[in-house]
Amino acid sequence: MNSSVAIKGIFLVAVAVGLTVALHSVSNLVFERMMRQSEVDGEIATMFAAPQTVIGPVIVARLRETWHEKYRSHNDKWIEEKRYEEHVHAFFPDTLKYSTTMTVEERALGIFKTPVYFTDGRMEGTISVPSLNKFKRREGSSIQVTESKIMLTVSDIRGFTSAPKITWKETEIALDGISGHSSLNSAIPLSMDGTNGAVDFSIDIKLHGVISLFVAPVAGENNVDILGSWPHPGFKGEFLPITRNITEKGFKAHWHVSGIATNTQANVRSLIEKSSDFIGASQTFGVELIRPQNPYSLTDRAVKYGFLFIALTFASFFLFETQSGLRIHPIQYGFVGLAQSVFFLLLLSLSEHTGFGVSYLVATAGVVISITYYLVRALKGWKRGGAFGFGLAMVYGMLFVILQSEDHALLIGSALLFIVLSLAMAKTRDVDWYNLPDRGEEEKAVA
Repeated sequence: MNSSVAIKGIFLVAVAVGLTVALHSVSNLVFERMMRQSEVDGEIATMFAAPQTVIGPVIVARLRETWHEKYRSHNDKWIEEKRYEEHVHAFFPDTLKYSTTMTVEERALGIFKTPVYFTDGRMEGTISVPSLNKFKRREGSSIQVTESKIMLTVSDIRGFTSAPKITWKETEIALDGISGHSSLNSAIPLSMDGTNGAVDFSIDIKLHGVISLFVAPVAGENNVDILGSWPHPGFKGEFLPITRNITEKGFKAHWHVSGIATNTQANVRSLIEKSSDFIGASQTFGVELIRPQNPYSLTDRAVKYGFLFIALTFASFFLFETQSGLRIHPIQYGFVGLAQSVFFLLLLSLSEHTGFGVSYLVATAGVVISITYYLVRALKGWKRGGAFGFGLAMVYGMLFVILQSEDHALLIGSALLFIVLSLAMAKTRDVDWYNLPDRGEEEKAVA
């Protein structure tokens, strides 16, 4: 291989390194904007309400056990003293059905948007409370209830539009007592003689939050139905829905979770007995409001293909040089590569204000027209410049297809690369790479 080709190769490597730095800078900018979106999500959650997790209802009973203890004093007399001990117990629903509708809208902070939701739901079920005398720890002791309440816990109590109403033993009670930072409660009567039995209850809940809604399976049998107006739900957590239906107008999902499949009751009971906050300490399931056309994630994916597309363009230029009598200067390589790098910057800035599809079309049109106009002079003719421009437009079209096809992106990208490589091999199969013509001073670089 002659020296001029080797020297040009060195220059092209230097140009490629510079373009890699440019693409890396664009990638960093995309990451910064993604972080800003996350910050906005947090700021809106601070001003509105956090992503919600619903745990409960749970009955919490604080018991005082009293007994008399005898001991011999130092002067050999028997002394009897009254002693007591307090302990806490939690009782969970036997069955729980939670049905809610979720109305979703977007709230904006500047140019950044976050999905928020308003739910209107109802909980129904039964809770069995055994005779509290069974919790005696000593013979001959007596036990009494010092406090009994029913608790409903969420991640952020600011999300309650109003105090939930619970119907308990056919009596309506407002859950308006606050425990810690995340629980509402109300006192309920519990007897000591085992006549509590299985009590039916129902709770009307209106709750709002951002991005996600999760439920903890605290009952022996849990059935949850969520009907939402967001067409892009993501079902997350420890359990997937048994049935689901997703349309352009929204979604509907149903979960059925048995208590034997989760350790939620054990975790919550342990933390209640320790008087600890138990939000986030249990297995949960629910829905997250996905933003599939998030411009930052799509642009980030596009940038990852940036160097490959620039490499394909450079390879096309080099093959053109080997097949024609024209030479392309490394600076001309650099200008075309920079224009392709600017494409991703245009895509990012435009997509923050318009839809990603429109932004992609405008950015592609601008860059392809600019490069084509430049190459018409560089390659001395509309035919050659137009052919390169058309090929570039096809490449960007394939990139858009890849970005829109999340499930088949790898397949499409691999197939495209294989086709391009095969065409290059077929086109250059007769080239003698050891005897490329050395034009040296005989040819002038194309301006």
